[in-house]
Amino acid sequence: MKITSEKTLDTPDDIAAFLRSDYEDMTARAAFQPGDVVSIANRAGMIPDIGIGDVAVVVYSEPSPSPFTHARLLHENGSTMTMQIQTANLTRRAAA
Repeated sequence: MKITSEKTLDTPDDIAAFLRSDYEDMTARAAFQPGDVVSIANRAGMIPDIGIGDVAVVVYSEPSPSPFTHARLLHENGSTMTMQIQTANLTRRAAA
């Protein structure tokens, strides 16, 4: 069964409330939450000088059907970078 509804968004506050609700629903369905520390379990498609230590911090994880998570990684030169990684290549990292 599919139930649909229609609502007119008349004001900027209505639009903001809708976008906020949509965002909260979307992040609730994501594999990881912003700030989660993850391990890079599969480096497919990644060059060796990024993701040093095979760890990253999640910036944003897109819910299914998108296969991507945006994560903050360390480059071998010491700089940080944010990139998309396939969510399936990441696992939740146990606290140290």
